[in-house]
Amino acid sequence: MDLKVRVLIVDDSVLMRNKLVKIIESLHYEDMNGLQAVEAIIAKHPNANIIMVSALNQKKMVLRALEKGAKHFIIKPFEVERFKEVVEKVLWEM
Repeated sequence: MDLKVRVLIVDDSVLMRNKLVKIIESLHYEDMNGLQAVEAIIAKHPNANIIMVSALNQKKMVLRALEKGAKHFIIKPFEVERFKEVVEKVLWEM
């Protein structure tokens, strides 16, 4: 049986993502970015509570992630208390 393994690479640095993608592909695994992951997760679990975390300069990705089904988006850097508030809101208030 030929089992395909998918690896999710999440990093706000394009250089780091590209480096990790090359490594994963050299091992013959598949990978996806954060937006692709949101789509795949929501397709299988429409009620999934996804919180995306990324850098300040990723405004377009924020909007696309929310359009694709992410429940909330946190911009780095962030305070621990703010992250906790968002998790509680997404899990219990939405």
